[in-house]
Amino acid sequence: MKNQIEVISSLESYVDEELPRLLPKLENRWQPSDFLPSPENENEFYEQLREFRQETQSLSDELFIVLIGDTITEEALPTYQTMFNRTQGAQDKSGVDDHAWARWSRNWTAEENQHGDLLKQFLYLTGRVNMKEVERSTFRLIKNGMDMGANDDYERLIYPAFQERATKISHDNTSLLAKSQGSSLLKRICRTIAGDESRHEETYKKFVEKIFEIDPSQAILSYANLMRTKIKMPARFMDDSPLVTKTFDTFAFVAQKIGVYTTFDYASIIENLNQRWNIHYISELKDEAAKAQEYLSSLPSRYRKLHERIIEQISQTQTPNFNWLISRDQILT
Repeated sequence: MKNQIEVISSLESYVDEELPRLLPKLENRWQPSDFLPSPENENEFYEQLREFRQETQSLSDELFIVLIGDTITEEALPTYQTMFNRTQGAQDKSGVDDHAWARWSRNWTAEENQHGDLLKQFLYLTGRVNMKEVERSTFRLIKNGMDMGANDDYERLIYPAFQERATKISHDNTSLLAKSQGSSLLKRICRTIAGDESRHEETYKKFVEKIFEIDPSQAILSYANLMRTKIKMPARFMDDSPLVTKTFDTFAFVAQKIGVYTTFDYASIIENLNQRWNIHYISELKDEAAKAQEYLSSLPSRYRKLHERIIEQISQTQTPNFNWLISRDQILT
């Protein structure tokens, strides 16, 4: 069995070669202010804000719940960088290390930080959101921490390959709903963030792909171990206390109900990763690794069957109230 730390460390030159294609130049990088009313001219700002609010009034409460949950997730970045930095062989020990893994980690964090900045400012300007409650939920999520369920270093790289694709799907689907509900701006925001997440997804898939080439038996065992406990979403310790109990489960229920992120999507991500890493075709696996291969191959169909049962249950359940939203009769337009 190969040493995982040595394998990840050996990818340093590969990561270094890939980074120029994975990281956009700063001068070409979008900024949150590119999307929002500009305060530089007072009269123009108020006119832009009035038009902005008129457009966002058409968005449903359920879409706002999902958007707020996504924002809180994006805002909990200190936790995610900490989790990545636990990956031995890829650690940024000083905080300013110049090796490729460290440079990737910091740039990834900077890009994710912009997602939270943009979404939070968007929510604030709509006048539809109780920002103090959203901020409290963000505070509590960072305070409560995160358990990705990863038991080894391979799993710590497989996890974001899954999670980044899940986030991309969620933002893409939110953009479609925004368009259908009359907000071209929110559609553009979500599509832009989804574009970043797609690149992040591709990055982690590339890294794990190399691990499968070097150490296929242990890689497939790590992948299967991670999936056996089911992917633990990064915001599962989200808290909207005291109005909503089990806040993340309730948020996930709303996301599934309106089609932003569903069990069917979960199944499709596993299928996508299986195909990308050639799980079905890895040969000469023995014992537990061969069983893991069989298990992973069967997972997508299992979750698709589960999705059919869940959809039937959800259609008969009402959306709960959240502290995050301001009731429509309180909104001044």
